Amino acid sequence: KVTFPLPPHVIPPPTGTLSAPGHAVAFFDPGLQTWTTDGVTDAEFDQQTLAVSAYMPRLTCTVALVVPRHRELPYAQWLIVPAGPASCALLLHTANRQLEIRISAAGVVLVPPPAGETGREEGCAQGDVLGALSGCGPCPPSVLFSRLREAGLFLCPCDHDAIPLNHGEAVVTRHVVPKNETFEKELHAEIPKLVAAGLQLTSSKHTQRLGPASALLRLAAIPLAEEVLDDEAPPPQLDPWGLVHEHWACLAVSKTGPTGNPIDRYATLIKGTEAAASATTLDMSPPDGATSHSTPILCIQAEGQEKYPDLGQFKSSPKLYQDTLRQVLDKLRLFSFTKM
Repeated sequence: KVTFPLPPHVIPPPTGTLSAPGHAVAFFDPGLQTWTTDGVTDAEFDQQTLAVSAYMPRLTCTVALVVPRHRELPYAQWLIVPAGPASCALLLHTANRQLEIRISAAGVVLVPPPAGETGREEGCAQGDVLGALSGCGPCPPSVLFSRLREAGLFLCPCDHDAIPLNHGEAVVTRHVVPKNETFEKELHAEIPKLVAAGLQLTSSKHTQRLGPASALLRLAAIPLAEEVLDDEAPPPQLDPWGLVHEHWACLAVSKTGPTGNPIDRYATLIKGTEAAASATTLDMSPPDGATSHSTPILCIQAEGQEKYPDLGQFKSSPKLYQDTLRQVLDKLRLFSFTKM
């Protein structure tokens, strides 16, 4: 039997028996050059001592606590909320937890999870681990996601990670369609411009049905703050998710034109909304008086500042901030791995 302490930077698993497809104890097989759980029995985690133990088929091997790469997939939903032309917050609901990442030209910061909202798992120190990561200060996106991975939280999926999601027990509810790499990177480069223009962005349940070279996102301007009559009263606490509703405007981006022909760039606001029952009943035609454009930001600029009051701040938005947000999107791949 092998017993080893859980490193302090790793998010603890649930107390009790450990087994795949969740947390498991594995050893490295030098012959196969891979980690395996074959022959490992009675793996357990003790919350009191923060120790992992298991009976191993051999003693001369490297042992580790492992977790599937796709454990946090598919994402349930996400929301990007701008805070002026130079910063924003990304709210992400993964398969197991809620995360908030603040993004600015200085880098990215993980916001400490509220008490009791560390995740569905009941590990004893999840909040402590994520809180420690939050206290590291602004850093490049690659550094933050590397630290999260070391903690057991993998949020940089590749196309291969979609295979277990599409062939698991809950195929209907977990089906994802990875986007074409070129299309996805072009889309990620355009999203920061919309956020810099003061638009809230969120996922659409229809995106996966549109195929690998098309995407749909919902957007809305930041609502004007209500006038506070009492100067001594604390500012009202708004729930960002409470502002999201199914009638937000939908914007389609695609490599396919309206007649089905391949096209280099195609973007348009559409008549359909999230209220549509399915992608087949979604009205993809432009609203009356509107037309398609080559990029999403041109669609918004054509609507004018009367409809989107913060549109003008896009010009003063730092390029470094926009590129930092693009890097975050490249890592997370929200359009590829958010469920329907």
